[in-house]
Amino acid sequence: MTGPAGLYVHVPFCLTRCGYCDFNTYEGLDHLRSPYVEALATEARLAAPGWRGVAFASVFFGGGTPTTLPPADLVKLLDHLRGAFDVVDGAEVTVEANPDTVDERSLAAIRAGGVTRLSIGAQSFDPDVLRALERIHGPPSVRAAFIAARAVGFDALNVDLIYGAHGETLASWRRTLEEALALEPDHVSAYALTVEPATPLGWKVAAGLVPAPDPDLQADMYETACGAFAAAGFEHYEVSNWAVPGRRSVRGTWRRSTPAGSPQGERSGWGRRRGASNASSSACGWPTGCRPDGSMPPSPNACWPAGWRSGEPAGSPSPIVACSWRTTWSSPWPADRWLAVDGLDC
Repeated sequence: MTGPAGLYVHVPFCLTRCGYCDFNTYEGLDHLRSPYVEALATEARLAAPGWRGVAFASVFFGGGTPTTLPPADLVKLLDHLRGAFDVVDGAEVTVEANPDTVDERSLAAIRAGGVTRLSIGAQSFDPDVLRALERIHGPPSVRAAFIAARAVGFDALNVDLIYGAHGETLASWRRTLEEALALEPDHVSAYALTVEPATPLGWKVAAGLVPAPDPDLQADMYETACGAFAAAGFEHYEVSNWAVPGRRSVRGTWRRSTPAGSPQGERSGWGRRRGASNASSSACGWPTGCRPDGSMPPSPNACWPAGWRSGEPAGSPSPIVACSWRTTWSSPWPADRWLAVDGLDC
């Protein structure tokens, strides 16, 4: 492999699970945050020997919502990763944030702890569109998060947007673009809403309760975004990513390097080995189901990503009795090194 590596750390906890989301995320499991952080630290220690001699130019905490973790836990985890891996001086360290989970105090703590870049999930500045997406924050929260981030010294800020939700018009999207640019972000990611079948949105579309996104309208929205960002001086360096000159995300170069992953639900690679390890046996401790009270969730994929267990039909529900964080090694993708961290082993 040539070029630097990138480290992705998945934090699966969320305040609520949005209806369109098919990521490996959970709500109502805050009691597992500390055990999960400990499992991540153990997983990093177990994986690190296979990455000796590899320099990491970026660390990306994604989710889920990493900022549902206490700031001290995020900083402690980052310190542990720096100790386990060769994270270069000046590495880009990004944390994704829901605007309702941060304030000036929490942002100051993670900034002082080494986080260099914040990615704020705005999605839209239209309250009706946010409701259609089942987002619980409002536009004022996004503005407040940006103000707080700048106040504590973040000079690299990304805003995430989604276009094509039910009821969104081209005029509404234009207003969202204007509001986003008014915050003066350094980077913008804008994604077309896609309907995944094993999600509440997918079920609603299949049942005819809401229409699927209009691809022609989404194409118009994309072209509108391209024009607005170009006029604001942004470079369009990937399909869904725009940056102020000099502010491209290091994570955006992963297609030319090798991402390493930490549980849950993330994959990365090294060589052609295959094996398994348990980082924290019985870390979950649910008696009969995915929720603390033992009940099963309303959707089949609310406990783990569809089809994560070999031989299990995609989306099939199973009760969780005892769990551990599982790591497996498999064939290389996309480069010559591939470490797969699959999540819960129950």
